[in-house]
Amino acid sequence: MAAYYTKQRLTEKDKKELRYQCRAGIVMIFLIPPALFVLLTLLFSFLSPDPSVVEYSLIVVISIGIGLLIGYKMTNKYFKDIKNDEKELYIKTIDKKEKKIDFEAGSGKAGCLLKDMDAFTSYSFIIENTVYKVDKTLFDQCEEGGQVIFVIAPISQFRLDIVPKSE
Repeated sequence: MAAYYTKQRLTEKDKKELRYQCRAGIVMIFLIPPALFVLLTLLFSFLSPDPSVVEYSLIVVISIGIGLLIGYKMTNKYFKDIKNDEKELYIKTIDKKEKKIDFEAGSGKAGCLLKDMDAFTSYSFIIENTVYKVDKTLFDQCEEGGQVIFVIAPISQFRLDIVPKSE
């Protein structure tokens, strides 16, 4: 189990990463209302052969409301973390390190122009029966049984970083 270490203020890099996580919710705000508008318009046209302006207005309000609600639910926790301006640091022990050759999906060709798939090396730590992908630099800095610090945004529980624990 991870030991609680301390709290710190978010850096600009951390805030940027949290804002980056909000992009899917922001996109949903613009994608869902038009799709819902089309679906609800079709539904209302089957129920009422001659929809009125009030019915179309209701469709627009419902579509925009649902889009905003979904976008809010997807982004709220990240914006709360940014406003909270804190991150939590936890110490965890590396149970196992893994280095393996992996292949890029779709990089090979079929047919008469056979080509091997492009290979790359992936690095990961196994901590508390969970695999965490890491970069080569962090992988080389740490040893099995060593400790790392997980930097976590407390409200969203988003992992901002993994850094080696210096004694």
